[in-house]
Amino acid sequence: MVDSFRFAKHTLEETDAWLAELRGGGHVAALEKVASSPQMGVRSAFSFGRSLGQIEALLVSSGIRIVRVAPRTWQKTFGIQPRRKKPNPETQTQFKKRVRALAEERFPGHIKTADLADAALLAEWCRRDARG
Repeated sequence: MVDSFRFAKHTLEETDAWLAELRGGGHVAALEKVASSPQMGVRSAFSFGRSLGQIEALLVSSGIRIVRVAPRTWQKTFGIQPRRKKPNPETQTQFKKRVRALAEERFPGHIKTADLADAALLAEWCRRDARG
């Protein structure tokens, strides 16, 4: 699996050194297609976009190809059904628990949060399906 777990809590210098090791290796990074939502405030949306831009800049400057993928696309690969709307609506929390349970099955002992579950499955999707 792609070494996505190393990104989590490192300094910019440590991340840069890690990316330097990857330069020229034909690596691919998958980024989920995202957008700001109406629930976000202006400041939150701006911060979110800036963070995404910084990640993209680090990857591009390191020569790592970026693949953007819709959440539904990578989730479908793992058989994750969309959030139920009717007849018994499923909350976002319930949906995230389903995704996390699948990630914990695939990566026992590595999944500490729902966000890490998404990241691990997205990295696995990239490893399997986005190399071309």
